[in-house]
Amino acid sequence: MAITLSKIAALCLAIVYTSISVFMAGFFAIPGMMTLLVPPLGLIWFAQDLSEFTGYVGKGGTIDQSSPEFLIAAFGWLVLLGLPIYMYYSS
Repeated sequence: MAITLSKIAALCLAIVYTSISVFMAGFFAIPGMMTLLVPPLGLIWFAQDLSEFTGYVGKGGTIDQSSPEFLIAAFGWLVLLGLPIYMYYSS
C-alpha cells in the first residue's frame, strides 16, 4: 500500500473535521466523528484491497469481477466531502 497525496489529504481533512467538532461541541464529539469518518477513510485508504474482492456476498449474490480502484476511492471522497453538507442541512 503506497501512501499517496490523496490518502494524506483525506487524513488531513478528517483531522480538520474532528478539530472543528471538538471546538464546537467538546471532546464528547470525537467518538461520533470517528464513527462518521472511518468508513470513507477506509474506502480511500484501502481502495486497492477492496477492489480485488470477489466471491459470495450473501443471499445468493456473488461478485464475479473486480471493481475499479478509482471508483471505490471516489465514493470515499464523495462521502468525505459530502459529510459537512449533510451535517449542515441535518441540524
